[in-house]
Amino acid sequence: QMLERLPRTFGVVARAPTQGALFRSSSRSLLCAGDEKDKSVAISFVNLERLRAVRAAKSELADRLERATLPTLTSEACEGLDKDASNGDGALHHWCLKVLQDGVDRKEELNLVGLSYGIATYDDWAKRLAESYKIQTELFDCFATTSNSGATPSLEGWKVPTKRHAVCVSGHEKLDGSRRFEPLVAQLHGRGPRGTLLKMDVEGAEWEALGAVEDEELQKVDLFDLQIYLCGGPLAGGGEEHARGLRKRVEVLERLARIFYVVARAPEKGSLFRGKEDADLCGGGKRYPDTISMSYVNRHRFAEV
Repeated sequence: QMLERLPRTFGVVARAPTQGALFRSSSRSLLCAGDEKDKSVAISFVNLERLRAVRAAKSELADRLERATLPTLTSEACEGLDKDASNGDGALHHWCLKVLQDGVDRKEELNLVGLSYGIATYDDWAKRLAESYKIQTELFDCFATTSNSGATPSLEGWKVPTKRHAVCVSGHEKLDGSRRFEPLVAQLHGRGPRGTLLKMDVEGAEWEALGAVEDEELQKVDLFDLQIYLCGGPLAGGGEEHARGLRKRVEVLERLARIFYVVARAPEKGSLFRGKEDADLCGGGKRYPDTISMSYVNRHRFAEV
């Protein structure tokens, strides 16, 4: 009981003897048996509260970022994942079939639609929805448009033809030269409480767009595939502005994690995220991913189905 009490305050750093087989046994009779020299155990402890305080001073944002993007739902819980639209870490699309299939079964009732921001001249995400699930999709991109991209056979001939919009997403409506930007709410506001699938890969514009949209609007999204550019834009500099900007971005991801379960994250290798310090983020000494992709499913929608 005394030893069981210690781990409530301390973490075990090391134990000797180190051979685990000496401790793993179902027989109580082996305790305190044998030679006198075999009856001692040495343990090194560290105070957990002190460790957390020391780590928080150096790693608060890195730890929060890891927790906010860590997958929290299994394939089994989703009754399978559709991964066929994925194409490497930069195009992670793992769809929770439990929620997706419910939407497909109620397609007309929900007015099911897929909204894809950031296209260029191809979109495997929207094509998969249109071809395999017969879902209406709408594509948004003000850089690659029907007027300046020429023929785009990869976006044509789908079983359910897509609709293209020469519009980019931002935090507010604006014109930048000939390019038109609109907030995410421009498309979500008229949508019902469920039946919207969303993809966003917009080279750093996601921060302003997601920062401006209300939780009430995001709750309308059933599935959400997002690629974040952690260190772009104002974070390219340093100092206090850099620190404040990075903190705001972590808060955006924490907010998403309250609305959605994380189904998948890329890069998948956990060691790229675990145990990092804030100084490692955005150009620090240890390599940390500048781009991270997540597939989300709405927590409320998952519970409903």
